[in-house]
Amino acid sequence: MLKAMTINDVLHYIEENSAMGIDIDDLTRLSGYSRRHIQGMIKQRINMPVGLYIRKRRITKAASLLRLTTMDIIDISVRLGFDSQQSFTREFKKLTGYTPRDYRKKTSWDLSPMQLYEQCSDLNISTPKLCTLPEYYVTGFQYNYDSAVPPTDDSHRPRLNMIFDELTRLKQNVWALTDFSPHPNSTTRLKVKTIIGSKNGHATSTYNCYSSPPGKYACFSFRCDKETYPKYAMYIYLKLLSELGLKRRPGYDIEVFHYHPQDVINKTISCEHFIPLDL
Repeated sequence: MLKAMTINDVLHYIEENSAMGIDIDDLTRLSGYSRRHIQGMIKQRINMPVGLYIRKRRITKAASLLRLTTMDIIDISVRLGFDSQQSFTREFKKLTGYTPRDYRKKTSWDLSPMQLYEQCSDLNISTPKLCTLPEYYVTGFQYNYDSAVPPTDDSHRPRLNMIFDELTRLKQNVWALTDFSPHPNSTTRLKVKTIIGSKNGHATSTYNCYSSPPGKYACFSFRCDKETYPKYAMYIYLKLLSELGLKRRPGYDIEVFHYHPQDVINKTISCEHFIPLDL
């Protein structure tokens, strides 16, 4: 128990201070273990040398900022503690195969360089299924909001509350079509658009009816409590899609929230999450 707590403390320290520059002596002082022992403990947990994990987490944060904001590359390099844009570019290309500029310009989003924060890696989720979806139509309403990158712990709450309200009102499955892009009026924030409603087999009218494009998707099924929900999107994007080397194409993420009366009462989520793929 004490060992697990120590490892979690070290991982949290890395997460909070990776942009400040961390060496193994910092981790020995924090943990009270010798250099060799703390390196072995962390490697056993994360299946890679601790130095590589630190570099991958820093590059993951950079990749998210490149894709989800319009921050200047020089500002990203400074924010993440690189001593110059040139050193940032070298490190980024070494770990991703892309220069920062090329990674930002790609139409599809290559998730293979991403590294999940290890304290979020113990979630229960099904093996992903690759599938082809036809065009669907969703009748409902649109909700827009903006978010920091990475999102805060509560940025998802209004959206999720609306979905629960619709589950309660409609007493049937609720669909959420979500797209995200850099905010047009802020270089550091993300703009999120979600359509929440019920599925129809065809377009019923032009009013409040939205099309979900056909194509290839990866489907992830999970069941969780309401408070744990935001960790699942992070797990899918930064671990499962990364491990599979998949690329997200532009378009909506499709989430199907299944209606079960007891789940609504218990604030439990049963969800299928479809992510559009560039295959």
